[in-house]
Amino acid sequence: MKLVADKRQQERRRSTTVRVRNEQNQASTFQFADNRPETIRMKKLQDMMNNSPQVQQLKDFQEMDNNSIQSTHDLQLEDMAHDDSARQLRAIQKKEKDVNLRGDLKNTLEPIQLYTDAGGEKRTNNDLYVVYHGQADNPSMLYVSPGSPVPQPNNLIIATGQNRNIAGFNYGEYHYDPNRNFTNDCLTFAENLIRGVDQDSNRAELRATGDRPQGTDRLFGQTDQQNQSIATGPWVTGQGANPNIGEAYGITRNRLPNQGETPYHVAAVVAQDGVDNVTLEADAGNMGQNAPVFDIYDTTPANARGNPLSLTFEETYSNDYAPSATGVLRQR
Repeated sequence: MKLVADKRQQERRRSTTVRVRNEQNQASTFQFADNRPETIRMKKLQDMMNNSPQVQQLKDFQEMDNNSIQSTHDLQLEDMAHDDSARQLRAIQKKEKDVNLRGDLKNTLEPIQLYTDAGGEKRTNNDLYVVYHGQADNPSMLYVSPGSPVPQPNNLIIATGQNRNIAGFNYGEYHYDPNRNFTNDCLTFAENLIRGVDQDSNRAELRATGDRPQGTDRLFGQTDQQNQSIATGPWVTGQGANPNIGEAYGITRNRLPNQGETPYHVAAVVAQDGVDNVTLEADAGNMGQNAPVFDIYDTTPANARGNPLSLTFEETYSNDYAPSATGVLRQR
């Protein structure tokens, strides 16, 4: 009986211990409301402050400021987009204007034959160069469009410091340096121009490109007999003659010249634009010429020519030197 009584007593102790622990756990998780008068007054005062007009106005100002910052940022982004679009539009408009002006230039400057009493103008294939040839008392001028290569050699062909508006473009004006020596003989002047000097040489300075009867291109202008021999060989390229800058056109009779006949004409190339070559030339046949003149020659056959009014070097001079032959001359 004592054993049974002890077990019951132990069970009562365990039950009491469990109940006390449960009550302690409940007490640790239960939140008591603070109903003290001081706490209640502080809460009411906080609610009054939060709901006061001043605090509400401050909140409104803060919201307006936030919205303003965002709006300003949006406007900045919009302005940047507008500026970029405007720049793109201006670039497109400028390109269209340039194209239109180039078209106007093509329509307003019809190339005509130079060496006329009234003078005249010619333009090259892409309007990079415009040649002006005035009357007898006016010099020959070359007008170079902005960004185009200047004529060579640039120590003899110089800018005048003047510009000319041609169909909306500001072309620079060039001429042969008037302070340099000028010999009014086509071959002598071409030799000097290609060598970049203004002093006449005492020997022939140009060779007939592609002549090579014995593996060497013969000198041009050394004798009439040698020129006649050159004019009957592989040097002849006719309308296909296309010298580079620093080379020259040459046209010569393929027979010995008669008394008083000019035996040949030579013109050095100083600039190029597409199929067109710009030359600077002397002319011994014109006794009153005191400065060289610019000219422009096409290099394409007549049936494939973009401008039917332009002429090749051979077409320009073949009648004057008939029967004639045309080829390219280079520095020896």
